[in-house]
Amino acid sequence: RCFDPRKDVLLPIYKSRPFVQTSPFLTGRQPPRTRLFNFLGNAEHQPVHYSLGLRQQLHALFSQQPDNCAKNEHDGCVLVGGHTRSFIDELQKSVFCGVLPGNGWGHIEEPVIQGCIPVLVMPNIAVQMENVIDISRFSIRISRVDLPKLVDTLRAIPLSDVRQMQAELAAAWERFTYSSLFKREWRLQLHAAGTQLHAASTRRAKRDAALLARLGNPPSEPELARSFGA
Repeated sequence: RCFDPRKDVLLPIYKSRPFVQTSPFLTGRQPPRTRLFNFLGNAEHQPVHYSLGLRQQLHALFSQQPDNCAKNEHDGCVLVGGHTRSFIDELQKSVFCGVLPGNGWGHIEEPVIQGCIPVLVMPNIAVQMENVIDISRFSIRISRVDLPKLVDTLRAIPLSDVRQMQAELAAAWERFTYSSLFKREWRLQLHAAGTQLHAASTRRAKRDAALLARLGNPPSEPELARSFGA
């Protein structure tokens, strides 16, 4: 056993700057979330032990259902399928997103960064940052035995609770990124190119300035030194 929740912290998986930059919390553009739930992950071409059989079970239950968005695109449909090039777009269209194990723990960072409420289907598996922050404020857990009732469970959640969880996501999302790394890099790039944020004139410079304003200032050199124990 290599992880002890009493003394260890399970860190988020690093997501690249291009992925983080697409976050609705950063761009300020909140897309309409017309899909109730999605899970777009590898299942059909993986052995059962890859995900304790959970991904295969989810696919068997919902991928061929009439409510699947691939068969019947409508508000409140459910999208369960394999990998897609429109992965980010699908995350941003959905209210809830499945987080299931796959060769270990699931990727909670992706739905969190894209503003989709994580639905954790990972029995006895820790989630990134779970013993540091209260992730129950912006996610829900579904047990394996309740997986067949997943859609009914999600539809029964009051809209006020959904809005509250989305607000909590907006407050917590950056904790699942390593944004201080690219905040500094980005500002150095902008200044190296001779771009002054307070006098941005081009469309791209204005967009970059707005994104940086939403992220806030990067840590100073002394703050970085302290964070690394220097």
